[in-house]
Amino acid sequence: MLESSKVPALTRAIDILNLIARIGPCSAATIIDTLGIPKSTAYLLLNELRRQRFLSEKRRKPSPNAGGDIRRKARRALKINQVLTDSERRL
Repeated sequence: MLESSKVPALTRAIDILNLIARIGPCSAATIIDTLGIPKSTAYLLLNELRRQRFLSEKRRKPSPNAGGDIRRKARRALKINQVLTDSERRL
């Protein structure tokens, strides 16, 4: 926002559109962080821009690697459990 506006919501909505035009599709978190807009305001504006068809939402589909970190943690937990079980057997 370059100067004070009499219609701050409109200025913020235009800032959102300009950011998306400049960097391309991005997350709401990116918009919030880059523009410093309060989260609740950003979501209200994004929803209205979507409703008015200035924006469309692209849903992300889980990738084949989704949950990879969870699987890695689970394997580690199973290994720890196995070590504990083996040590109990020795007692």
